[in-house]
Amino acid sequence: KCFISDGSEAKYFTVCAALDRNRPLQTWTTFLVERGMEGFSTPRVELKMGQRASHAAELLFEDVFVPESHCLGYEGDGMGNGILMIMAASRGPVGSIATGIARGAFQHFLAWAKSKRNGKRPIEEDRIRMALADMWGMIQENRGLYMSNAMLGDCIFGKALDNPVMNLTLSLPPSLRTNKPMRTFLNSYYGKAMINYILRFYIKDEDMTQLLETASLAKFSCADNAMELCSRALSLMGPEDSEERRWVEKCYRDAKLTQIYEGTNQLNRLVVNNVRFEETLRVEVPRPFKKGVMA
Repeated sequence: KCFISDGSEAKYFTVCAALDRNRPLQTWTTFLVERGMEGFSTPRVELKMGQRASHAAELLFEDVFVPESHCLGYEGDGMGNGILMIMAASRGPVGSIATGIARGAFQHFLAWAKSKRNGKRPIEEDRIRMALADMWGMIQENRGLYMSNAMLGDCIFGKALDNPVMNLTLSLPPSLRTNKPMRTFLNSYYGKAMINYILRFYIKDEDMTQLLETASLAKFSCADNAMELCSRALSLMGPEDSEERRWVEKCYRDAKLTQIYEGTNQLNRLVVNNVRFEETLRVEVPRPFKKGVMA
């Protein structure tokens, strides 16, 4: 698996894989892999053009044995719980990252436009004024998209986290919450059933599906707007070297990655289509018991 953020630094890795290649969707399961397990390595760190402070690494799995205790959730619920729910929660923040990069590029472009160049300020030209207005509009559009997704996520997950069981658990001393009996119970069949029961009781499939759609929409829209803003700024600034231009160039390199990770923008467009128009994609919150005893 390639392009994994902080893959060279992390100690634990969440990995989703099929137990049966002939039935991948039905047997897709989530596992916890630890660094140091036999057969697991990170042989390569990518040389990226942007966001270089965050390493992206290649993960190599060569006949890695993962014990049953490292199975997250139940066998076969990895597609809904392991991937779609995670993506519904993680793609929106990529939109906010892209927005922050775009805002940085805008600030440096604005500083360039207000500074004197050959006796005049670029902002005195109408084409620069209109470009600044367009860029500011892109930033506000981005904010609306990722903030609406964030508020929806707060409403959905807030209900699941603010419940009697969670409040009682958090009221316990840390020594009781993290001791071996508690960890053993939470990792047991009935411990997982309790967690899934809480999720199922407070979170509805249609809410998670809507969250996935708004997350994908925010992700690709914000990323594309950030790239367009940086590209336009560099085009208007021209080839003349300046401190402001160097900063905008860095923003351009950083923004490019937001179009790629957490699912490419093309993939996220398909997600929006499949949820909104064709109605072929739906997030299913895990059932409390694998065999449907309390489904």
